[in-house]
Amino acid sequence: MWTDLSGGFLLAATAVYALAALMFGVGLALSSAAAPRRASRTAVAPGGQLVRVGEARRDSDQSAGADSVLRARGEVIARIGVNLTVLAAVLHGADLLTRGLLVGRAPLSNLFEFTVAASFVATISYLVIGRRTGQLRELGLLALLPITSAMFLAVSTLYKAPQQDLPPSLQSYWIGIHVTAAAIGVGSVTIGAVGCAAQLKAQRAGRPDLLPRAEKITSAAFAFAFPVWTFAVTTGAIWANYAWGRYWGWDPKEIWAFVSWVMLAAYLHSRRTAGVKKRTLAVVGLIAYGTLLFNFIGVNLWFSGLHSYAGL
Repeated sequence: MWTDLSGGFLLAATAVYALAALMFGVGLALSSAAAPRRASRTAVAPGGQLVRVGEARRDSDQSAGADSVLRARGEVIARIGVNLTVLAAVLHGADLLTRGLLVGRAPLSNLFEFTVAASFVATISYLVIGRRTGQLRELGLLALLPITSAMFLAVSTLYKAPQQDLPPSLQSYWIGIHVTAAAIGVGSVTIGAVGCAAQLKAQRAGRPDLLPRAEKITSAAFAFAFPVWTFAVTTGAIWANYAWGRYWGWDPKEIWAFVSWVMLAAYLHSRRTAGVKKRTLAVVGLIAYGTLLFNFIGVNLWFSGLHSYAGL
């Protein structure tokens, strides 16, 4: 099964993603284990005398020192996670390149290839947006969980050997335009959903100081994804007219592509609407991501139509 170079790169990338996720998890655990610094305190003896002042301060200093060591170790391990993610992205890109050379086209003809491509976009989006917002380490575990899960799903369940012969309707340059846009849209919305999850986590933990950066991540990802997804839907309609003689036919894939477009628009509109709670905004963003996942997994599993090219 994995005799070609592309398959080797894919397996290596998946393994490195898993290791990176582990590093992020360990780093987060160490940072979380650092207890808040205890304030020095005094004790009042029955006679009114203050006792144990020096001992309390020493305990506080020792606790602060131990917490500092834990945080430092957590940051170092998280940085290793970032470096491993960069390495995985390089291997991931090599897989896409070599598979494209094997099949002589953009590797986007079935659900396996689409999943691999969208995961690559999600990784690049995480690295770019995380660097710009200074949250590469903080977002690492949340970002790597969906990416690593998608890669494991691809190699364990969805894998299809390289295939050069495609159905007539897929033998078009539109596959490189429409499906590439769709993969970019799904990948970037994945990181937007990570930002939504980070917002909900910060609210639950009582950390309002973390909300602005998480909101910035979601806003940047969704603002980029919406016009890309609009382009994907539009080019899909144009391709449908060439392939099937109509622009729109309410095929299940077309319906859910439109639903996803509406939900992305709803998020962007809600963000600019006064009075919408932050929690509600994050939930809307997660629902938008859920509709995209259902479009590319649920529709392929449970519905049939003209877009039945998943290879399942």
